[in-house]
Amino acid sequence: MRKVLLGIGVALAPGPASGQAPGPPPALDVLRLSLKDAVRAALSPGGSSRLREAEESVRADQAQADESRAALLPKAGGSVAGENQKVNLGALGLDASLPPTAELHVYKARLSARGELAAGDLKRWRAAQAGARASQNELDRVQDGVAAEVAGLYLAGLRGGALVREAQENAGTARALLDLARHRADAGKGTALDVTRAHAELMAREEELAGAEIERARARLRLLKAMGARLDARLELEDEQDAADAAEMSLEEALAAGLSSRPELRAQGERARQARMLRAAFQWERLPSLALYGDYGPEGTRLDGLVNTHVVGAALRLPFFGDGRLRAREQRGRAELEQAQARLDDLRAQVELEVREAAESLTLAAKRADAAQGRLALSRQELEQARRRYEAGVTGNLEVVEAQARLAQAERRRTDALFDRRKARLALWLAAGVLRARLR
Repeated sequence: MRKVLLGIGVALAPGPASGQAPGPPPALDVLRLSLKDAVRAALSPGGSSRLREAEESVRADQAQADESRAALLPKAGGSVAGENQKVNLGALGLDASLPPTAELHVYKARLSARGELAAGDLKRWRAAQAGARASQNELDRVQDGVAAEVAGLYLAGLRGGALVREAQENAGTARALLDLARHRADAGKGTALDVTRAHAELMAREEELAGAEIERARARLRLLKAMGARLDARLELEDEQDAADAAEMSLEEALAAGLSSRPELRAQGERARQARMLRAAFQWERLPSLALYGDYGPEGTRLDGLVNTHVVGAALRLPFFGDGRLRAREQRGRAELEQAQARLDDLRAQVELEVREAAESLTLAAKRADAAQGRLALSRQELEQARRRYEAGVTGNLEVVEAQARLAQAERRRTDALFDRRKARLALWLAAGVLRARLR
C-alpha cells in the first residue's frame, strides 16, 4: 500500500513553476491501482478540481457563519487623540466679560465598548450555522459524485483491458484458421476461397483489436484526468473482481440507507432549517433590543493635568415604525421556508425512485450476465464443432468463419454484461449513499 500511495503522489505532482524553463518530464514508474486506490487518489488533496471548488464553498459559508456570530459579540476599541479647538464662548452662553473666543488644546485617551442584545441576530447566527452545515453536506455530495465518476472510469478501463485480451485471443484463433486454410489448400484439400475468407476474418479481428486498444487508452486517460494525475502516467489496473465480489444490498437496506445517508437530503434538511431560522429572525425583529455601552479614559487641556472620566449607559430600542417592511420580510421568509420544505419532500421521493431503479437495474443486469455467459459457452461449442467438420473435410470453412464471428460477438456481449452489472452495483451504492464507505 505504501508503494501504491507513493506512486500516486508522483503522478499527482505538479509541473514546473511559472517562469521556470520546462524540461523533459521525469520518467514515471508503472502506477498500479486498485479501484479503492483510484477513488482515494481522486478524493485526496490535489485530486479532483471539482472537489477543491466545493471545499472553497464550505470555507466561504463557514466564514459567513463566523461573521453572523460576530454580530452577537461586544465591540471594543481604544483611541488616543489631541485636538486644537477654537471656541466661541458667547455662542455657548458664557459671561460676556470673557474674551469672545478661546483657543484650547484637548488631549484624551479613551477605551470604549458597546454590545447589543437582539433576538433576530441570534436567529441569523443559527441560520448561518445551518447554511455552513448544508455546504459541508454538499461537499459530501460532490465527493460521492467524484467517487462515482472515478469508479465508472476505472471499470471502463478494466472493460477496455478485457476487450483487448479477448480481441487478441480472437486474432490468434483467426490466424490459426488462416494457417489451416493455407495448409489444406497446399495439400489440395481446400480452395483459394477458403484462404481468402480466413484472411478476411483475420483482418476483421485485427481491426477489432485496434478498436479495443483505442477504447482502453481513452478510458485510462479519462481516469487519470478525473484523478487529477499526470496524463503521461502509465497505469496498470488491478483488483478486477473487487467490485464484483462485494455483498449485495437488499432493497430494504438500500432504501433505509438512502433516506438516512444521502448527503443531498442532509443538505436540503439544513437548508430548510436555515429558512426556518431566518423566518424566526424576521419575526423577532419586532421585539425590543437592549444596547449596553461604556467609555472610559483620561482627558484634559494639559498633558500633566488629565482627569479620568467615564460614560456608562443602557438603551432599550423599540421598533414602533417599519411594520410594513417587517411584514413583507416575514412573508418572504414564510415563502422561502415552504419552498425549502417542498424541495426536501421532492428530494425524498427522488431518492426512493433512484434506489428502486438502481436495485431493479442490478437485478436485470445480473440476469443478462448469466444469459450472456450461457450464450458464450454455446458459441464456443459451435466453433469447436464447425472446426472439426472443416478439418474432416465435411464442409468448407464458411461455417468456421461464421462461428468465430458469433463467438467474438458473444464474448463482447458477455464482457459488456459483466461490467454493466458492476456499474449497476456502483449505481445502487451511490443511490443508497454508501458508495465511499464501500470503496474504503
